[in-house]
Amino acid sequence: MELSEILRFAAALVFVIGLIVACAWAAKRFGLVPSGRQTSMNKRLAVTETLSIDPKRKLVIVRHDDREHLLLLGDQDVVLEAGLPAREELSTELPSTAKSMNTSALTGPVADQMQKVVSLLKERRA
Repeated sequence: MELSEILRFAAALVFVIGLIVACAWAAKRFGLVPSGRQTSMNKRLAVTETLSIDPKRKLVIVRHDDREHLLLLGDQDVVLEAGLPAREELSTELPSTAKSMNTSALTGPVADQMQKVVSLLKERRA
């Protein structure tokens, strides 16, 4: 390999890297790339928290305006709790006792676990 070929390769590499940087800057400048850090106060819908129960199901807390909804996503999507008041900050303390929950549509061991989670969330919000 001659020196001119090595220089040409290095120049082409620098040019391609420069094009990539320029395209990234232009995409960011013109808002083509969404930034996860930009949170606007006027957004009305947000996923607050997710918890995977098993490979097919997960619990999701969705916030809109000043209300939160607990959803069970999986084979059949179910709204477990609707219209919980939203909290600004979550406490890290565990509740001492759990309140009972009335959901007759859900049965089985997974439903029992979800009921416990819902009651814990209710007590945290109280």
